[in-house]
Amino acid sequence: YEVLMLEAGTTAQDLRLENPAQNACTFAMSLVLEDGEVLWEGEPIEPGEAFTRIELARALEAGSYPAMLHYDCFSLEGGDPLNGADIKLTLEVN
Repeated sequence: YEVLMLEAGTTAQDLRLENPAQNACTFAMSLVLEDGEVLWEGEPIEPGEAFTRIELARALEAGSYPAMLHYDCFSLEGGDPLNGADIKLTLEVN
């Protein structure tokens, strides 16, 4: 992801954040503004599952926001922590 499109003035957002079916781990994702403010945290999802509607902690005004999509990965058996990743992106809010 380089850009996520969001709707201004509402916390409910329709978008697709998925854990690819070929992965051998669960994904827990969070959407974080550049200043560290957590806009959304999702429960871990299995391979092949996706978030299609999320609820932000607060509504955003129209504009561009530097942010990061953070991933924590866990083993399918036992839920042991694995690696994680931070993907820098821009939130385009219209």
